[in-house]
Amino acid sequence: MFLDLGLGATLNRFTSQLLTVKDYKRLNSTASFGFLMFLCLGVLAGLVMVGIGLFLPSLIRGATATAYSRGFLLMCCFAGMIAMRFWGYSARGLLFGAQRYDLVNAIQAGGAVLRAGLVVAMFLMVPSSGLVTIGLCYILSAIFEASSMWIFAKRQIPALRLDIRTIEMDTVKEVMNFSVFVLIMAVTTMLIWNIPVFLTGRLYGAEAVAFLSLALLLLDQVQQVAGGFGFSLIPVAGKYGALGEAEMLRMLTIKGTKYCAILCFPIGVLAVIFGHPILEWFRHGFGWTWALLGILMIPYLIRMTQTPAISVLIGAKSVRQFALGQIVVVVVIGLLAWLFGEYLRMGLYGVALGAAIPIFFFSFIFQANYACRQIGLKWSNYMIQSYGRVSIGTIPAAGVGIILLRYFYPNSLLMIAAEGLVCILIFAVSAWYFELAADDREQIYAVFGRKGNIVIKDGQKSYGGDL
Repeated sequence: MFLDLGLGATLNRFTSQLLTVKDYKRLNSTASFGFLMFLCLGVLAGLVMVGIGLFLPSLIRGATATAYSRGFLLMCCFAGMIAMRFWGYSARGLLFGAQRYDLVNAIQAGGAVLRAGLVVAMFLMVPSSGLVTIGLCYILSAIFEASSMWIFAKRQIPALRLDIRTIEMDTVKEVMNFSVFVLIMAVTTMLIWNIPVFLTGRLYGAEAVAFLSLALLLLDQVQQVAGGFGFSLIPVAGKYGALGEAEMLRMLTIKGTKYCAILCFPIGVLAVIFGHPILEWFRHGFGWTWALLGILMIPYLIRMTQTPAISVLIGAKSVRQFALGQIVVVVVIGLLAWLFGEYLRMGLYGVALGAAIPIFFFSFIFQANYACRQIGLKWSNYMIQSYGRVSIGTIPAAGVGIILLRYFYPNSLLMIAAEGLVCILIFAVSAWYFELAADDREQIYAVFGRKGNIVIKDGQKSYGGDL
């Protein structure tokens, strides 16, 4: 994943900008460079996997020579799959930049169906098939996905031409300079999520990792919602950034954060309220870890819901200082988690606090301020408009959840789901009538009821916009 070098999101950004201004010369230069880089990176990633396949058996005790050879062949199959996926990443970046998420999702879904179908068919026809057969099916589905991405990218962008001779050094420098900071963001984000787990294992052993990991697992499900929603704003921001539409960038940042909060707040709040029965359902005796979830939830929720603001920066502005700021956060998390957990003898609660405190201050103050300065938005206005009504609108659902937990404690997964659904419905009603403005409701109606969306600009309504 790290061999992507941040080029995926970078291609997304530059494609949307260059398509907007119809600069096909630079677009072809960018696409050709991206294709060449992903071609080389795919070969490198494949060789890394083959190398792992050569050395991994030495770490496994008691396996037979046949198991070693099959394991190596399986790693070779995955090496081929990864190489093919890398070759399709540049085409995927072009499709994302053209805002054709539907094509990317359809291709990836088709690849998953094809992979499952091939595995079933092979095992029905050849009952003795093993893991290597599954690996070959993965390669075939990866070939399908990569080739389909390029076919549709060419159809979506007729002016697209892949030619190494079109690569310009100015384009290469610009793309690589930006991708470096995107890569730093990706690596530091991974560390922010995993340093508490690493420290827990180092300080308290492997068994303690499970206690913290369950809380992070629930947080990760919320992150999936925020990440997917925010990523879709990169090409939209790139388009308006290329057009110099600063007001649209501000509106994308505010409304993107608010919509993300509407999606994530009820999930996060209810995860904390019903955390004890949920974790007890996972495994009896794990219920006490809901306190870890409660400590981590608020700072991580703020961080997650600001994903659209960061996506706007990736699409239209600079992320240099944000990426460098995350390096500082990683160091502070490591120091505080060790200080609270080991030196102050607070155990896992100390590790969780050591992660929560720097994430809260970084997200609430630095991250939000940095995004607002970049797009000319006042920090207080951003926080009030993005979180004000959503925070208040969460109270009725949270209150009902606490009452249900107090008087009808859920002892099964079915009861947890039923009570959670009641709270979600209450939040949905509150969001629709209280948190969404009339403009928001009209835009949602337009998405499902008419062709195109409504964009309100200078007090006038127009159809066919991105928002």
